[in-house]
Amino acid sequence: MVQELDEYCFGNFPNADIKVGLLGSGGGGTPIEVRVSGENPDQLAQISETIKSKLFSLNGTKNIKDDWGPKGKKFVIDIDKNNCVRFKEKT
Repeated sequence: MVQELDEYCFGNFPNADIKVGLLGSGGGGTPIEVRVSGENPDQLAQISETIKSKLFSLNGTKNIKDDWGPKGKKFVIDIDKNNCVRFKEKT
């Protein structure tokens, strides 16, 4: 199944960085992991959904999930300390 998924990902997403392999821990069945990485979160989410759909279509697969967590925007506030000091002195 790992080889089939690897070939599917390479054939359908040739420009994406996707790694398919067996999970290191034990457990029943053949646990696998598919890692999708890149710069565009929207595109990565779309690729992830496509791969999950493919996995759901395979006989014998179960417990298919992702670990994206809540999807939301993030922003960083970079405070210029020098400007803060000057502003404080003016008030």
